[in-house]
Amino acid sequence: MKTMTYFHLVLRYAWVWSLGTLLLLSACTAGEGTAMVTTTPITTLVAATVAPTTTPTLAATDTPAAPEPTAAPTAVEPTVVVSPASLQPIQITNVRMMSPDVGWATGGNEGANVGRILRTNDGGAWWQDVTPAQVATEDILHAYFMDEANAWFVAYSDAAHSVFAVYATGDGGQSWQLSSVATEPYAAPFNIAFSDPMHGWMMVGLGAAAGSKAVDVLRTTDGGQTWTRVSHTAGAQDSTAGSLPFGCQKSGLVFVNADTGWATGGCPGGPIFFFVTHDAGTTWTPATLPTPLGYSEDLFTQCQCYFDAPLVNNGRILLLLRIYESPESTVLYMTEDGMSWTSVILPSFAVMGMPAFINPTDGWLTDGQQLFATHDGGQNWTPVAPFPSSELRGSLNFVNSHDGWFSNGQQLFVTHDGGQNWRAFTTMMTLPQTSGGTTSNTDTPDGENLEVTLANNNQTVTVPVGHSFLLKLGEDYTWSVDVTDDGIVSRVPNMAVVRGAQGVYEARQAGNTTLTAAGEPLCRQQTPPCGRPSILFQIHINVP
Repeated sequence: MKTMTYFHLVLRYAWVWSLGTLLLLSACTAGEGTAMVTTTPITTLVAATVAPTTTPTLAATDTPAAPEPTAAPTAVEPTVVVSPASLQPIQITNVRMMSPDVGWATGGNEGANVGRILRTNDGGAWWQDVTPAQVATEDILHAYFMDEANAWFVAYSDAAHSVFAVYATGDGGQSWQLSSVATEPYAAPFNIAFSDPMHGWMMVGLGAAAGSKAVDVLRTTDGGQTWTRVSHTAGAQDSTAGSLPFGCQKSGLVFVNADTGWATGGCPGGPIFFFVTHDAGTTWTPATLPTPLGYSEDLFTQCQCYFDAPLVNNGRILLLLRIYESPESTVLYMTEDGMSWTSVILPSFAVMGMPAFINPTDGWLTDGQQLFATHDGGQNWTPVAPFPSSELRGSLNFVNSHDGWFSNGQQLFVTHDGGQNWRAFTTMMTLPQTSGGTTSNTDTPDGENLEVTLANNNQTVTVPVGHSFLLKLGEDYTWSVDVTDDGIVSRVPNMAVVRGAQGVYEARQAGNTTLTAAGEPLCRQQTPPCGRPSILFQIHINVP
């Protein structure tokens, strides 16, 4: 029996079990920083039959009408999506970790559903689909993840795409509030920004012409329960007073507080598209930025320039301006209060996504070839290591000086040493939801357990045919795992698991077998070596 040790992950393929039929999932795309549903009891993947023979021992081992304010929101709960036990491909399209353990992602089944809202509570080892069930395939348009508790996503809610639904959660996806917004047919929300959990804005595309784009700016002051149009950009006679110009493409908006924000975009020549509002998005005026070093002061009066969608990162507003002049450059602008902006020309024109900062001084970025780091607030960037992928969806995501994640749309990658080394993961497990709407790996109903840990030593575990369990014995030991009869139970190949786990094991056919693991403490390799004993772990597995 081959043994493999896996690391902390965010994954791509998922086991999804259903009580009956497979629910097709929906598609979405998300930036870096997604209705009436019932929660259904589930049958867990592994029922740990607690028959301990001994106490566990560690032995030696044209002008549309303005959107009407929305009615009172409808509370919705995530639905358990459980389907026959079989590996199904899954893609993570964007990941947003809030801590080493807790994070959000968008993704879904490969080829069908690339737009579910997912959440992890253990660093990405297991992901829960927390999308309300009636959100249909291909309807999710954009998601915004603020912190561990607060998230929003937008989805179409009618066949003509003239009404879209905004879902908001303040409890980490355990429950969702639904509000509906009417607009003109085939409007497309493409950017969401919140300055705090109550004040938010949405930019809605109403159609584009050559070098131009009509948009609405919608605003909420109650956390997304109701939305009101505050600005409408269309032809010259149809736009509201003080609205954004019709010309130029728009990339997004960002707000520093409930009143002040900026809108970005780009034009094939002419002044840069950069506007500021001080009345919560109702009126917009041109804003200024310092000219990057090496360029003439009149650069922004006639510029082949384009802003990526702006981003709030650890309390700082980041703007990424791509200058298609000679020399081509990508410039990072940063501010904490909007009163002044600092700028730096980044080490590569081909920067992918926004830089990831964990504090005012330390951050990372990539151009798809090299990973760069800064330790002086972005003024200087030094190469760290070759980057493991030429593609990046969303942005890099670091939560401290060690732990980082990113997705290339097909795989997820994780580092635990500040980007020196990356592990690629091509699979993921989507946990069923418990009846309380929570995401948990160990506290499942009726004493059932999806994990086998050291606490299960010398116990008998019952695993139905086709079901699986996670073997998670800890990361302080080097483990050697053996199954007496791997025709009955064997490790699932290429199934990536969290750091400290030894693999996912599947029951293949009825019978009884024994899993044994021997652990050697890593600290024995230290100087001086520790005296920690070896561990011998054993469980008996019954496959009915």
